[in-house]
Amino acid sequence: LLAQVAEREALVTALRRSEERLRVLTGSAVDAAGHDPLTGLADRATFHARLDLALARAGRGASSVAAPTVVVLWCDLDRFGSVNDSFGHGAGDRVMAAFAHRLARQLPPGATVARMGSDEFAVLVEDVGADDLGGLCRLIQETFATPFDLDMGELWLTASIGVTVSTGAAEADVVLREASTAMARAKQGGRGRAEVFNEAMRAATWHTVTEHELREAVTGGQLRLRYQPIVELAEGEMIGVEALVRWQHPSQGLLGPAEFIPLAEASRLVVPLGRWVLNEACRQAATWQDASGARRSLMLTVNVAAQQFAETAWVSEVAAALAASELPADRLVLEITESALMDDTSSSRTLEELRGLGLRLAIDDFGTGYSSLAYLRRMPVDFLKIDKAFVDGVTGDAHESALARALVKLASTLGLTAIAEGIERREQAEVLDSLGCLLGQGMWLGPPESGEAITSRLG
Repeated sequence: LLAQVAEREALVTALRRSEERLRVLTGSAVDAAGHDPLTGLADRATFHARLDLALARAGRGASSVAAPTVVVLWCDLDRFGSVNDSFGHGAGDRVMAAFAHRLARQLPPGATVARMGSDEFAVLVEDVGADDLGGLCRLIQETFATPFDLDMGELWLTASIGVTVSTGAAEADVVLREASTAMARAKQGGRGRAEVFNEAMRAATWHTVTEHELREAVTGGQLRLRYQPIVELAEGEMIGVEALVRWQHPSQGLLGPAEFIPLAEASRLVVPLGRWVLNEACRQAATWQDASGARRSLMLTVNVAAQQFAETAWVSEVAAALAASELPADRLVLEITESALMDDTSSSRTLEELRGLGLRLAIDDFGTGYSSLAYLRRMPVDFLKIDKAFVDGVTGDAHESALARALVKLASTLGLTAIAEGIERREQAEVLDSLGCLLGQGMWLGPPESGEAITSRLG
């Protein structure tokens, strides 16, 4: 039952995203059928929707021996602006259409090819091994093996290609940005080259985000929230969501928390950022309460940074967020890390004051900190969130799974509800359910979604 419900939910979510994006016209002019009128290829919205579906399929199959992969190649025609300048836009359009025809004919069956911008294209291929990435790049480069015919002569072109590989654990916007970043690196290296996205590129991207930009994001409406379902493992029913912040960067696209939260913590911008997250999440959750009534009221969990928790006005800010949104306090769960609790000498008093508001509390990433059992027993908390590092090993041998099993049992012994984080495979959910873990979240159970998508789920 769990597998059937989760698979159905994942497909419904992906299809709903597809329908939404196919209704939205983005990028250059597109026709109503989701195709670029010049090249006949898929447009940006169609590509994004198909990538959503591919990532959902890969996430559901992550438990197989040969885990499915999703490969995105981002292709930018080198110096194409000079073609339009030298020969005119009519000639440029003919070259663009001819390249699109060659590209679509060159790629393997089942690949999705889209025009993403004036001279940028993307390719989506599923179930490709790491050894085949070079072959895919060569297929694209071979489209330039012969020149393009123009009235005034032949035109030779090259392209820079960026490649990224996902197993379904990332969002579509992140995958596209990785491919685009790799393409930019290829272009910097001399054009006519291909680069595969790696962690070094991710680290370089982090350094391009400045404190000034982040400050503008916090005050200028660039932050976004996504909500990851929290599911009852036995029945597969969504009973809550965790609010997760994203940054819609004006030039780098949608950034995940790993790409700006370290800077936010270092600059103390995490305090106003966290305040915005709390207020916006409460506001959104209150609309779900009104729309669905008590029968389907969702639990909302919100992460609290250590710097927020240490603020003297923190409890008052939480009370103000609840009052402004009119969200019932018992629907809100604040997630606080073990280290934040241990570092703050007044944490017990703060927790009691928060509980006095009527909300509930969770220890986040439990098992990675250093709480003593005696201290844990005294904490007025309701949930233990078991870190993904332990969930990863729950289906392994006795040694690998021992810690996860012990943490689930510990939560039960203390009268707390365990929430397993980072569930990416069906087998993990099934084992955790059998151990008595009531709740879970992760890409296999449901990816982070917009508030509108959650509203649609509630009907």
